Amino acid sequence: MARPRRAGAGAGGKRRSDADAAPDFIREWVSYGASVRAAQYLVLGAKARALTQGRYHVSFEDVRALAQPVLRHRILTNFHAESERVTTDAIVDRLLEAVPMPKSGL
Repeated sequence: MARPRRAGAGAGGKRRSDADAAPDFIREWVSYGASVRAAQYLVLGAKARALTQGRYHVSFEDVRALAQPVLRHRILTNFHAESERVTTDAIVDRLLEAVPMPKSGL
């Protein structure tokens, strides 16, 4: 009898950073990226930041301001990144540069 497969386990033998949509530097330096829970906390933190600044809407700058503290410990680099002394902070910075600003201007 075959063992049941856990949800999310394996994903076809590919790591998250092997996704076709990932930028080249992610595929080159990241073994495991941030989870869905990290994205949830990034949004929650951005909402809290907006409220503390007297706004009821989240701006792109709120997300950018919290990307480092939320994501830095949730990204696992691979040997290539460590040998090139690439930090998770540098990866997050580069990822923020790669993501285009929304056209709405928020």
